[in-house]
Amino acid sequence: MTVLALIRDRYLRIDARSLGLFRIGLALALLGDLLQRWDWIDAFYSNDGVLPNHNHLFNLRDSGQVWSIYHSFSSVDENQFAFALNLIFYLFFLFGLHTRVFHVLSLVCLVSLTGRNVLLDSYGNSVAIALCAITALLPLGSAFSIDSLRASMAARQELTPDDLNDRSSPKHIRVPASLAALVTMLMLGGILLFAGLQQTGQTWGDSTALYYALHVDRWASGAGVAVRDALPAGALGVWTKLLRITELTLLPLVLIPVARRYVRAATIALLSFYALTFAVLFTFGLYGWTLLAAVALLIPEESWEGLRKGSRSVRVWYDDDCGICLWSARLLKRLDLRQNIEFLATSDVESYPAGVTEKITERSIVAIGPSGKAQTDARALSEIARALPIVWLFSWVLRVPGIRHLADRLYRKVADNRLDISVSFGLAACGTDLVATKEEAEQEESEPESPGRVWWRRTIIALSSVLAGWILLAFLAQSEQKNTLPVATGLGKVGVLTGTASWSRMMAAWNMWAPDPPRENGTLVVDAQTRNGYVVDVMTGYEPDMNLENPKRARRGILWAEFTDRIRQQPFEVYRQEFQRYLSRGGWAVDTKVPGNQITQYSAVWLSVPTPPPGEPRAPEVSREVLFGHRGRPPMEERGRQQADETVPPLKRIPNIKLR
Repeated sequence: MTVLALIRDRYLRIDARSLGLFRIGLALALLGDLLQRWDWIDAFYSNDGVLPNHNHLFNLRDSGQVWSIYHSFSSVDENQFAFALNLIFYLFFLFGLHTRVFHVLSLVCLVSLTGRNVLLDSYGNSVAIALCAITALLPLGSAFSIDSLRASMAARQELTPDDLNDRSSPKHIRVPASLAALVTMLMLGGILLFAGLQQTGQTWGDSTALYYALHVDRWASGAGVAVRDALPAGALGVWTKLLRITELTLLPLVLIPVARRYVRAATIALLSFYALTFAVLFTFGLYGWTLLAAVALLIPEESWEGLRKGSRSVRVWYDDDCGICLWSARLLKRLDLRQNIEFLATSDVESYPAGVTEKITERSIVAIGPSGKAQTDARALSEIARALPIVWLFSWVLRVPGIRHLADRLYRKVADNRLDISVSFGLAACGTDLVATKEEAEQEESEPESPGRVWWRRTIIALSSVLAGWILLAFLAQSEQKNTLPVATGLGKVGVLTGTASWSRMMAAWNMWAPDPPRENGTLVVDAQTRNGYVVDVMTGYEPDMNLENPKRARRGILWAEFTDRIRQQPFEVYRQEFQRYLSRGGWAVDTKVPGNQITQYSAVWLSVPTPPPGEPRAPEVSREVLFGHRGRPPMEERGRQQADETVPPLKRIPNIKLR
């Protein structure tokens, strides 16, 4: 291999299957993020929530480079409609139908969701936007997609069992070289490296960073709390060191051009460990799940080729004189990534195993698995499903009594009408038609590519490379502006670059737990009183937890964690007025339309308690910072001592409070 070929294959090309798997992972992460936001449409996206769109734009008039489609939607119903469209775009992107179009639309939706409320910005949003933007220049629909399936079916018109059993790779599966591939890897490694370079505090030096982070209850998930309580400080220390090793070594490992199958295996293991830590132990939204999806980008071609050896041999007889049957066999061939299935034609009577007759093959598909026993109808479909990746997990369903009998009857109905079905779908229904179809496809495939098309393709590649370079420069510029890095390039002072990142909400604040994670556990408590005299925290629906005795109440997801953390900060003080109105209407927990539930007075307080060093008991002191109040609600300091002596039943809801 020449040097240029080595550079092209190692740095300018990502395997089509890796791109397809990344698309599926990223789309699932986006869907999860959208559904999480859907729960809070009224609070964060409607004009009845914490920040109406007109107030948001007014407060950003002098300082913000923000754009969002969601500024056009005001009511809950309008936002429900917008979210439904957003969901459709994500689903089309997931299944890979018109992939490039819906990839760009998904990126626009993600930017809009992020830009609708600047108080909701998080690390995960920036990571997802950065990777979604750069990979829009790569063919993410080239594998594991409806687009790739349609292209493969059009490129290769199999007719005989020999054609179906020919498993040479389709020509279109090798993606063209692109600068976007290298930029993607640089950005992925850079995100972790920039975070690691800023983690210079004491907790990283003594490996207690993860311990302290897990004690921030507004961040920690239920699994995180379980790990925090179950593992000793020493184990968490080793875990912390592995996180830091991953951050500092991922980029160099990605750029190693030799022994890729083994180097990449180690890289994949490290990034998977890192991503799962943040995805499972914390509620950081898109951060961990996007990085977990990005693991797929690291799978080299050598690893994919190693999976092509079948481990479960299945022989399948199909009706080679039926269009829908042949189409189904062609589809199975493309789903059979490990080449487990061998196809045989029902017209080849001599290939029939013992006990199988022409009468049986006329009305049923026949499959023989490793057991050597011929299966028909639903059992045959189950045997085939067991040979396919992922699908094998659900193959047992077709063997369940009741479901199996229903599937048998349905299959028989389709089999009896297969020729009519073939014609109705425009598929060939006899051997002559099939030969003609194949000859037409071969003639079309043999036509040389026109010079105009060649130049158009080269122009697109050139434009893609220019865009990839621009995205990388914008990424570096914003990273330099928003982070404290040891080396300055001056890009952070180039307004057009930082503006590109800001408008796209690729805020690039990669200072995850830098220089240290917080050493205190804090949350916002809204101590309110209703007209009927009950005291309630309108953020939870429970009695105000003035001593942080029930930390579960602080875990309301990434959106509330980011919003409440920012609303207490001085730069975001201008947003408090609308938040106060939201609280006076009962917040999210109290339905003030119920008589007696109207809020008469409240006080919003940020409570925090120091996290004790490993092995030491919790400090009894709780710090209270009153942010704002309504109608003279007594400060917490005056009532805190009295409540501290009271026993608060865990997770006990206030009587007669009607929750939404």
